[in-house]
Amino acid sequence: MAYVAGDIPPARSADGTRANESVSCDVCHAITRFAGEVPFNFNRIIEPGEIKQGKRANLESDYHEIAVNGFLATAEFCGTCHKEKDPFDQWIKSTHLEWCDGPFGQTGIVCQDCHMPPAPTSLVEGGPEYADARQHLFYGAHSASNLRGDAEVRALLRPAANSASHPLILEVVVVNAKAGHMIPSGSAEERLVWLHVTAGDAKGKVHHLPMDRKGFAGEEFTIASDEALAYQDFGDIQGLADFTGLMRDSQVPAGDRIFRLPYLDRQSRMTVAQWNNASLGPDYRLPPLQAVPETITWILPADLPRRDLLVTAAVFYARLVSSVADFPEVPAEEYAAVQMRSETTVVEVR
Repeated sequence: MAYVAGDIPPARSADGTRANESVSCDVCHAITRFAGEVPFNFNRIIEPGEIKQGKRANLESDYHEIAVNGFLATAEFCGTCHKEKDPFDQWIKSTHLEWCDGPFGQTGIVCQDCHMPPAPTSLVEGGPEYADARQHLFYGAHSASNLRGDAEVRALLRPAANSASHPLILEVVVVNAKAGHMIPSGSAEERLVWLHVTAGDAKGKVHHLPMDRKGFAGEEFTIASDEALAYQDFGDIQGLADFTGLMRDSQVPAGDRIFRLPYLDRQSRMTVAQWNNASLGPDYRLPPLQAVPETITWILPADLPRRDLLVTAAVFYARLVSSVADFPEVPAEEYAAVQMRSETTVVEVR
């Protein structure tokens, strides 16, 4: 609203102006429609004033007029912010597009059904209760409780091969079981989602099991490395001489599978600067309601006890790569990893 009102540049935060409110109630409830054929790049039409937009008829307020506007109940309303193109004509935010192409969009389950679920409550203080009042919760990546359970994971042993003379072969399946868009979505260049598998033996030793490669183009971006560098354009942006980049995968153990969409600058280097995104790498994210299978081939150590193994497959989510967060000293709680799901399978070793 500060931008719409012309308060540009905004005052410093300490001055306590409306710029501090960021996307406040008044933003959404002043949007009337969007311009053009599809919603993207903030092409909303916003009309601030004494009339506030809402979707429910026959309401009154002591503070403003209410205009009934069904646009607020559509996914296109959300798409005016949650779908963006950059100067290179690349979709740098495609959440609404992912929804359109996925099963939720095709069956009419809109963004608000998940991010603003209905519940019995009043809409205004002291007002009547409605059975289906939308809760302004906006669950997303900043909600650990929302992330937990978004993905399902299972590890299964392939028949035969679990003896000392054969490798142990595991099939691990990860499913985006809840989100109506890709995981991760939104600012996908910043997000990290990865699969981590371990095997605990009878002596108490925990063995890390790296993923098998599938052989598709650009796969190197999806297998965690403890050596790969990226984000070299930070040096260009900040004028840092001889800047070699930051660790690409940071907190992800080497060999784990990363579900990501790499954003690449004009020199094909990974970037988190959205305006610098000249092309996209392989889209290896978790599509809604789809299973993504992975394989692990493990040559059993000679000293492994011939008893049960506890194989644990876990999916983690972080809002920022830790090296990228540490560079401008982002608080640690902003990029702390959240375990979305974990499943343990007992495997007998003969």
